[in-house]
Amino acid sequence: MFEFLFLPGFWGSIHLALLHGDSLLGLTWHFFQFSQIMSIRRSG
Repeated sequence: MFEFLFLPGFWGSIHLALLHGDSLLGLTWHFFQFSQIMSIRRSG
């Protein structure tokens, strides 16, 4: 279920967000997604 966390695309998208200067928005978005996933993991 969490294999995608190890895919280059996951971190690559964060890297692209940093490169494009959207670091705050990009990191906030990924942190939100990660938080949602972790909450699902805890409840499951």
